[in-house]
Amino acid sequence: ISPNHLLDNFWNLDHGIEAIAQAQTLRASGFYPRALAILQREIEALASLPDSGHMAIALHQLGITYRLLEKPAEAQAALDRSLDIARSLQLPSQVSSTRISLGNLAQEQGQTTLAQSHYQAALASAPTDILKTKALANQLALVTSSADSHDQQSVQGLIHQLNKQLIQFSSDRQSLRQSLEIRLNLAATVLEHPQIKFDIVAFLHQTLQQAQSLDDQRAIAYASGYLGQAYENNQQWNQAQPLTEAALQAAQIQRDNFQEYQWAWQLGRITQARAQASGEGSAREYSSWRSQSKAAYQTSLNALKQLRGDLATVSPNLQFSFRNQVEPVYREFVSLLLTPERNSPKTIASSTKAQTKASPSNIPSNALQQSLETIEALKLAELDNFLNDACLTARPQSIEQLDPRAAVIYPILLDDRIEIIVSHRGTLHHHTVPVSTQALATTVQDFQQKLVTRSRRNYQQPGQQLYEWLIRPLLSDLTAAEIETLVFVPDGPLTNIPLAALFDGEQFLMEQFNVAIAPSLQLLPAKSAPAIEPHALVAGITEQHQGFASLPHVEQEMEGVQLLFPGNRLLNESFTREQLEKSLVNTQTPIVHIATHGQFSSSADETFILAWDEQININQLQELLKSRDRQNLSPTELLVLSACETAVGDEFAALGLAGMAVRAGARSTLASLWRINDESTAQLMETFYQQLAQPSTTKSAALREAQLAMLDHPVYSHPYYWSAFVLMGNWQ
Repeated sequence: ISPNHLLDNFWNLDHGIEAIAQAQTLRASGFYPRALAILQREIEALASLPDSGHMAIALHQLGITYRLLEKPAEAQAALDRSLDIARSLQLPSQVSSTRISLGNLAQEQGQTTLAQSHYQAALASAPTDILKTKALANQLALVTSSADSHDQQSVQGLIHQLNKQLIQFSSDRQSLRQSLEIRLNLAATVLEHPQIKFDIVAFLHQTLQQAQSLDDQRAIAYASGYLGQAYENNQQWNQAQPLTEAALQAAQIQRDNFQEYQWAWQLGRITQARAQASGEGSAREYSSWRSQSKAAYQTSLNALKQLRGDLATVSPNLQFSFRNQVEPVYREFVSLLLTPERNSPKTIASSTKAQTKASPSNIPSNALQQSLETIEALKLAELDNFLNDACLTARPQSIEQLDPRAAVIYPILLDDRIEIIVSHRGTLHHHTVPVSTQALATTVQDFQQKLVTRSRRNYQQPGQQLYEWLIRPLLSDLTAAEIETLVFVPDGPLTNIPLAALFDGEQFLMEQFNVAIAPSLQLLPAKSAPAIEPHALVAGITEQHQGFASLPHVEQEMEGVQLLFPGNRLLNESFTREQLEKSLVNTQTPIVHIATHGQFSSSADETFILAWDEQININQLQELLKSRDRQNLSPTELLVLSACETAVGDEFAALGLAGMAVRAGARSTLASLWRINDESTAQLMETFYQQLAQPSTTKSAALREAQLAMLDHPVYSHPYYWSAFVLMGNWQ
């Protein structure tokens, strides 16, 4: 784990309390539940004895572990009790260190004033230099990460005070070792906030020398890597590269995947910058730097693959942000792969700006394939991070074997362009669209807002612009290949819009093709059964309940489903979590249709569907649907969530829909991006199921026919009423 994190006062491992030392070792390696179990057993064993310093330390470590497991209430209780015992026994070191941990907990909960109070109290009562320095380091982390980080006077004051405290450390080996972590923490904070005035290069040279004198390989790697980063920030590539290579080598020797990913990524950036700098010079030199950059990025991604479990389970409030520190590795590598080799980056950039429309490229097929594999890996990592789990199993899928009349479209969003890769009939096609991420995001937001507000035609302009960017460059190839279904693996803000409503000036996209969504082609379930059995479990809520509005036409919607697909029905009070589970395990039902309020969010905890007795989140829904497996029943063929919506103002809310679809384990999920008039929903669903009941009709074709019927409706023709429904997963 990077030193750039909140510093807790870890108990000295040389201390004779073996169980606590073992728990700390496990926790430092990321085994939080195992550490928790050991500490709980230790505290239980001490419970019958009088309060002691041993108990105070055990409770302190328990509180830290609960914080890492994102259980703030339990962490607060353990730390409060530890502090009470330490005070009553007059243990100043323990009082100060527990105060630091309470400050860290408050900081993570956004309670900056309380955190500051704890840090100041820890500083005032600290009997040792190490505790004083840790309190100052955490105060600095608080100030630089808060909304008041523009208060440079406070920041510079803390920097000066902290540096002065570090200089005063004694020169004995134990003190120097204790100060190393704090020095690295300070360096990480300064590098993250370049506006801080501090001679970081000189400071890191001193830190590296100290680490080398102690032969601390982990600290040597971090000090070398951070020093390389400081030189990278100053564009001093000759100094940055060897230091970064040394950090990477040290990380690999230690088999430290986290550092390996970090320094390999840094090396990839540096060598790519050197390639750009040599763009007007030797073609051989340019090609050499690019090859080194590709190799470094691949090393970083391989390390991230090894880290999947750790990255998925670590607290999102801690060491890194997925979107800032993981996702860019994938995108930068794809950008590198999809930049033509034969031209220098400067020439490519200038010619791209001059273009007014998409252009096909001469990127080799192996680079296109590698780009797809990288984006697929990103989608898996993104869902791992969302689900806080790393149990997704991916397997390569061949689109021509699944459906020869389907094409998979990957729009890959990079800073200055959209790279579109299309896979069909065993071939890959590639187009580059010169549009910035900001321009795309603005157009997407405009399109989304105008669809939802139901203005008659002003959605057409942004819808047409998106069509020109995403579809027009591909149209001739798709038409020549007689493609019937477009399967999008959407990226960024494109996940939040109904792609079926893109407009070519005369027609919507769904008038031309069946449209489906896949969170990742590798996550597609096995091919559907030849025909859907005529049975469905339907559940819904019509009445105002738990603060949610009534849905008076839900009963009509449920009746329409059951006319064609009869089966169990759970309405209002009968639609409880328990009754849903019983219905799932007692019937061989291929379709589960749920008409109730729900929300998709970029937070898994805020993604749910509403039952009568409670909100069912995605993990609970997974458990319910898995209950079918335990009864050896066939998996759910189609899950319909007809009254859900994406969280307002959440840029990545549709990630919740993808997470819901993956967690549900259904072969296909049909859901709405926003809550529509429930009377029009009932009509659309009636047509959808009528089409689905026809022999050989795919789910994507049934949805298209239902949307076309709505388009012809005198009242519900606006895409607000029909485009919100998206089909995710297997479209057949």
